[in-house]
Amino acid sequence: MLVSVIIPVYNVEKYIEKCIESVLEQTFGDFEIIVVIDGSTDGSEAIARRLQEENPGKITVINQENKGLGGARNTGIINARGKYLLFVDSDDYIEKDLLAEATEIIESENSDIVFFDFNYVDENGTFLGCGKAIPTGNSEFSAMPEALTAWPCAWNKLYKKELFTENGIFYPDRLWFEDLATTPRLLCETNKISYIEKPYYNYVQRSDSIMADSKKNTSRILRNKEILTAYELSENYFLQNGKHRQYYPELEYLAVYHILFTAAMRVNESDPGNKLQAELVDYTLKKYPHFEKNRYYKCLLSRKDRISVWFLSHKLFHALHFVLRLNRKLRGR
Repeated sequence: MLVSVIIPVYNVEKYIEKCIESVLEQTFGDFEIIVVIDGSTDGSEAIARRLQEENPGKITVINQENKGLGGARNTGIINARGKYLLFVDSDDYIEKDLLAEATEIIESENSDIVFFDFNYVDENGTFLGCGKAIPTGNSEFSAMPEALTAWPCAWNKLYKKELFTENGIFYPDRLWFEDLATTPRLLCETNKISYIEKPYYNYVQRSDSIMADSKKNTSRILRNKEILTAYELSENYFLQNGKHRQYYPELEYLAVYHILFTAAMRVNESDPGNKLQAELVDYTLKKYPHFEKNRYYKCLLSRKDRISVWFLSHKLFHALHFVLRLNRKLRGR
């Protein structure tokens, strides 16, 4: 078995069939599908079981207590027979040539990971835009350190399974931002990275996603604090392996982008008076007080985003919320 495609499932009966079918329709045939039913309570499992019966020997369905996205991926990794792993979120779907090209490249170039681009699509499959796997401004993408500054999502990459198993790297259970906790650790162990500049993954923008729902759910707003745990899992791995100084600029940029910008901005959009913003800002500034001198900061963050970071770093939370709301209103959004 060459590739194991791992699909974690939790209450996605509207999307799961299209997801699994997109894998079954691959032009490459040497793969298995592992569907992990992670405490799902809707009709997702019944759909997966039906597809399993219709495609004997191709699909394995595993039912487990809810362990979150990370825990479901880990179950897939442990049960995978493939040399390589591909993660597909159950509300997304892939293009039919993904496995054929990704496996050809990872084998011929002896890579540890292959990155590929992705499309943003709505729930009807309408194209919304293209997402780049590589950091903006980099045309070469074959090794560290630049790879660390890329979006750490699990699903736009094909991995050697041994990268996980031989290094004891797995996703944390029930933790938000589990990709940030894991992908940098995997990259710390890579010797060769390849890149396919084609959008082979379709990332569905759901109106009822966890992150969308967190904008109006106080308990979920507070879960943005979990990004600190996720970041420290990766940072500590570099410290323990004596690579923190070597990759200090990249780790600094990860903290600024994911904690000070992404998480704090999400809280601000939902509740500009929430104290969690100050906690996220204080954490980042204490650890990286001179982040504005980081070589990736101006290169990878737009001027507009740097202005938002300035407001956040000076704790002008209500002012930022007002400016962003006014900007959206002027743009008719």
